[in-house]
Amino acid sequence: MRHLRTAGTTLATLTALAVGTTGVAHADVSPIPPVEPQAVHLKPTGKATAPLQTYLDEMTRDGAVAVVARAQGPHVRWAGSAGVRQRGTQREARPGDQFRVGSVTKTMVATLALQEIQRGHWTLSTTVDQVLPGLLPGHGDVTLEQLLSHRSGLPDGLIPMISSKMHGDSDAAFVAALGEPATAQEFVAAGLTQPWSFPSGTDYAYSNSNYIVVGMMLQKATGQPVKKLLERRVFWPAGMHETTFPTRPGLRRTGLVESGRFAEGWLSLAGQDPTQFGAAGAVVSTTRDLNAFTSALMSGRLVRKSLVDQMVRPRSSAPDVEYGLGIYRLPDPCTKKGQPQQYVYGHDGATFGTYAIAFTSADGRRQISAGWTGRHFTDPTGKQPFDINPWALAALQKTC
Repeated sequence: MRHLRTAGTTLATLTALAVGTTGVAHADVSPIPPVEPQAVHLKPTGKATAPLQTYLDEMTRDGAVAVVARAQGPHVRWAGSAGVRQRGTQREARPGDQFRVGSVTKTMVATLALQEIQRGHWTLSTTVDQVLPGLLPGHGDVTLEQLLSHRSGLPDGLIPMISSKMHGDSDAAFVAALGEPATAQEFVAAGLTQPWSFPSGTDYAYSNSNYIVVGMMLQKATGQPVKKLLERRVFWPAGMHETTFPTRPGLRRTGLVESGRFAEGWLSLAGQDPTQFGAAGAVVSTTRDLNAFTSALMSGRLVRKSLVDQMVRPRSSAPDVEYGLGIYRLPDPCTKKGQPQQYVYGHDGATFGTYAIAFTSADGRRQISAGWTGRHFTDPTGKQPFDINPWALAALQKTC
């Protein structure tokens, strides 16, 4: 199976953590780091035969705190869960529980941007300076298309911003910094303390700052914050009744409480402030709602199909990342032998304590999604002891 490097960081690639006697070196901690996608590799090597629940149970045995997952298609409706909602309790996770979706948010924000194009307000060539003059000094000609496809070269502000909020180098100091609120302006400014990755439009480099800027452009152009735009233009039309764009710590209702395993042991991440992720990764959702979203998007119910075609067309030059506009594609294991390769489309995401995936077939008839908690920061390579890939492949095969 092909191994993608993940936009939201997920299973195989995390920025290396320097763990020593002082704990985490904060400059190296990266929940949604500026790296390429690498979570779900769906090039089948054989037919999955184990029951879907088996894969979730294996993940919790391997170190995940909780897993919730869902698969649906014309002939299957399946949902499952494993583990507990909060580490140290006996409250079992349920398939309908909420969780943070991380960079799956980017697909939703990209949908808002494409809606502005559909309304005739923007084009893919609209520049940052046309909407927010002076935001990116010397780089105001960066286009909407470059931002959405991570081809702007804009440096990621997440790590510099969090580092600036830390008081000390301990794991506890890092967790405390996650509870500090942040603004989009602060995020972008932190990124601009770093050198640009390359001249705009010449290469691909995943950067959360791209979507923070898109969020700022949307608010300037519409007069509405991203939270309201998502509620009115994406969540409600798609039937996402349990999805929110939070601006304060905590979940609105019962859900998966985040925690991380650090050098100092397990620490609760329940207090992390979602404003640190903003338009790059703040959304809270459920597997049911994520499936509803990707189905609505690919079916043309959120933006017209011609614009969906623009979204899914790969722009990245990296060999293993076929990234479009807030979405990327993977080989569809349901492709029939002898037929042209088909693809599934979606995104993955990660916060400091939660991972997520959401993928759909091109026709919007088959979906899988999952969320899981209990991120481990103890391996210097960032490797996690659990793997969603076996479930993802098996689940997609079930929908064929």
